Amino acid sequence: MAAVSAENLVRMVRLELGQDRGYGPGVEISDGQVVYAVRSAIAQYGRYYPKRSIQHFSAPVGTSTYTPNPIIRGIIKINLVRDTQLGLALPELSIIGARIIGTGGIVHWQIPYEYATFLEWKTGAEQVFSQRPAYFWSPEANKIYFYSPAAPLKVYLEGAVEWDYALDEEMLETPNDQDDNEPSAIKVDRLNKTLKEIPANHVNWVRDLSLARSMQILGRMRSKFKSIPTVEGKDTQMDGEELKSEGKELWDKISESMRRSAVSKIGPVFA
Repeated sequence: MAAVSAENLVRMVRLELGQDRGYGPGVEISDGQVVYAVRSAIAQYGRYYPKRSIQHFSAPVGTSTYTPNPIIRGIIKINLVRDTQLGLALPELSIIGARIIGTGGIVHWQIPYEYATFLEWKTGAEQVFSQRPAYFWSPEANKIYFYSPAAPLKVYLEGAVEWDYALDEEMLETPNDQDDNEPSAIKVDRLNKTLKEIPANHVNWVRDLSLARSMQILGRMRSKFKSIPTVEGKDTQMDGEELKSEGKELWDKISESMRRSAVSKIGPVFA
């Protein structure tokens, strides 16, 4: 399946709203406004299916700081593993083959119940001896602060990142000619790269959300006027309020569909 592009989505929105080149009623929304709607749609999609960044790094004994790169907006999963030969930082323990030997006896790795009992004991002992590592994430600073009292750590981080950081791509310069009322050309190079990364079976969500946001934008524009005069001397009633209502209903419907689909597939994002 070929990847969808921003240009395709602009064309789709116009067709859905009833305009096909010189056919159908005029749609008073610019391509730039539709592109903004597409970016809003991707941001909403990313709430439930965030782009993931896998990062591995080490943290020394004591306190340390790590700056995620790329910037993350939430932590999906983080594992802290002691970087020691035994994987343990408790006194009077050693490992021989598949057994853990300590002053309290022998734990066989092959026996699930004994191993589970050992893990419970290990957790309690770490708390008593203040051996458990900890971390704190500051989303405002994009930094993770670690404290490891006994051993260096190997850290596995799975972070949620934004699909599209390209809002600056659509920021348009003010025209030099003040009489220039033509809409500016859209800039979508980075946006198209983002759209290529979204799974093909999720593109319909982005498409429908783009339409929903475009309907809301167009509805706000048309709501400024209840009617407009025509050449026949009659008034044409505007459908701004209906467009806003239908757009919000579609937006909420697709958002709920994504939420239900994502519940069983991803864990919570800690933000």
